[in-house]
Amino acid sequence: MWRKIVNPFMIWLLRSPLHFFVSRQTMLISVKGRKSGKTYTTPVDYGRDGEAVLAVTSRGYTWWKNLIDGGQADVVIAGKRLSGAATVSQDEGVILDAYHKMYPGRSGFERFVPTSVAIRIEPAR
Repeated sequence: MWRKIVNPFMIWLLRSPLHFFVSRQTMLISVKGRKSGKTYTTPVDYGRDGEAVLAVTSRGYTWWKNLIDGGQADVVIAGKRLSGAATVSQDEGVILDAYHKMYPGRSGFERFVPTSVAIRIEPAR
């Protein structure tokens, strides 16, 4: 239900002038399928690490697998489009560090680390 109802609404909202309701924490990420060439767009929570953008998602989703060997990701953050080189990490330390940068001051992420992956997007120069 989540992907069929909430995700399309969030995609619409994040592309609209009303994005400010959710864009402080949620962005759109678009990746191209390795085999199909199709573009997949999904909303994810994000954080910043300098100029880089961080996202953490469940290993249960499949879109991030298109970035395993590196790849291009396009993101929409607060109504602005950015592109960059994306890398995926399944290292628990990297995932936990990303969680802490995304949600400073919050705890309890340790339980999500084994089922998550971290994505880092370095902006194109």
